[in-house]
Amino acid sequence: MKLHLLSNGLKSLRNPKLSRVFNALFYTTETSSSRTRTPIGAKPKYQSNSRDNLYHRIAPLGDPNVSMVPVLEKWAEEGKSVNRDELISIIKELRVYRRYKHALEISQWMTEQNYIPLSAVDVAGRLDLIAKVHGLELAEKYFDSISLQIKKFPVYNTLLYCYASAKSIEKAEAFMQQMKQLGYARSPHSYNVLLSLYSKVGRYEKLESLVEEMKVNGVHADKFTMSIQMAAYAANSNIDGMEKILQSMEVNPKIIMDWNSYAIAANGYIKIGCIDKALQMLKNSEKLITGKQRRVAYDFLLTIKDSRGMGIRTHFLRFRVPNLLIAAYCKNGLVEKAEMLLNKTVEKGKKPLSSTWGYLATGYVAANEFPKALKAMESALLARRPKWMLNRDTLSACLEYLKQQGDAEKTEEFVRLLGAPGHVSTDNIERLLDYIYIHNAEAEVSMEKEVDDIKRSDNEETDEIANEAT
Repeated sequence: MKLHLLSNGLKSLRNPKLSRVFNALFYTTETSSSRTRTPIGAKPKYQSNSRDNLYHRIAPLGDPNVSMVPVLEKWAEEGKSVNRDELISIIKELRVYRRYKHALEISQWMTEQNYIPLSAVDVAGRLDLIAKVHGLELAEKYFDSISLQIKKFPVYNTLLYCYASAKSIEKAEAFMQQMKQLGYARSPHSYNVLLSLYSKVGRYEKLESLVEEMKVNGVHADKFTMSIQMAAYAANSNIDGMEKILQSMEVNPKIIMDWNSYAIAANGYIKIGCIDKALQMLKNSEKLITGKQRRVAYDFLLTIKDSRGMGIRTHFLRFRVPNLLIAAYCKNGLVEKAEMLLNKTVEKGKKPLSSTWGYLATGYVAANEFPKALKAMESALLARRPKWMLNRDTLSACLEYLKQQGDAEKTEEFVRLLGAPGHVSTDNIERLLDYIYIHNAEAEVSMEKEVDDIKRSDNEETDEIANEAT
């Protein structure tokens, strides 16, 4: 069978039946610690003391066209408890993965079906979700419907943020005036929203005027205020102004410096060609990057590189940095650059991590380069650490590609790599091979019945080296 690939190889190859099998193989539960672990980049994490909890029913349904309401109603019909804190936690997790429509459905179901009261912060969160899913007009209507008792600063500041996100300057400025009249503009938070808007649209004269207004009104600038100013100066190549703000931040005992401030300064120096100073700023930035910030930080550094048309020198960075840059390149469709960085790293005697090959495999799949994806996946399997979890969708796409190519020998060879020590059990490999090559209905039914057995037998699998790439 000839394989006709779409622009997104992963979507074109996704097989729902294989996905159910991989759910069993790669989404496992540690019963001893009652903690569910999932592969990096696949499904959000959520801890629960029960194997059958509401989140586990919601997480796999990633299609925004599939409503969450039937799942919620079935859960309630079964007599299961509906806990406010659990629902709020699920909403937060879904927001992280940009599943805004599902998060909004759960938020609305909380109050419409279970009469769970919302705090001002919860209402602000729903307002933001409505704006993201349905647009500003419906968000404004929802804002008008909120009772005065709960329409507090978080709600007002969220609508201001919605206006700023939509780059609606006139509405944002008019609404800011309302907030000032109500006494909701006494801290830098609201000012920062408007400052960020002015910076994004290039209205730097308004930015300067608003900063002066803050000083007159006794509103002290915080780290974010100064970072916005720095970014504006950097965009205008006003290096003197940028350096002045950076120096004032460094000597201010109330401000804790972070990677972003130095990255902004690096961007400014790169723009005017001061490479040595830019590299020093990048060094300072790298020292301040913590675990949870790494992916965001290196995506930002990658953006600096791409926008200025010059390479970021990585000779001063530890191996974890090239690894994360490779992940960022692959995420942004720059697989060739990821290859070049990997080759340079190998030439220096560094050994790629299993996650490095995994990132490349995912990048190759997205680029429809399946021969390369297969080789990268094989390397990932051979270098695999006991605690590293494969990306389920990438593996599924590779297997489906092999299957459609009709190369049974190569397919079996590839699948059996999963049976190497620390991977998947031999019995489960045989089941997977049977599933791939036996197409009658009886075999499919049998496979469905064996899913629970697979979950129990492989529950020692854990996810990616979390401390390295979270």
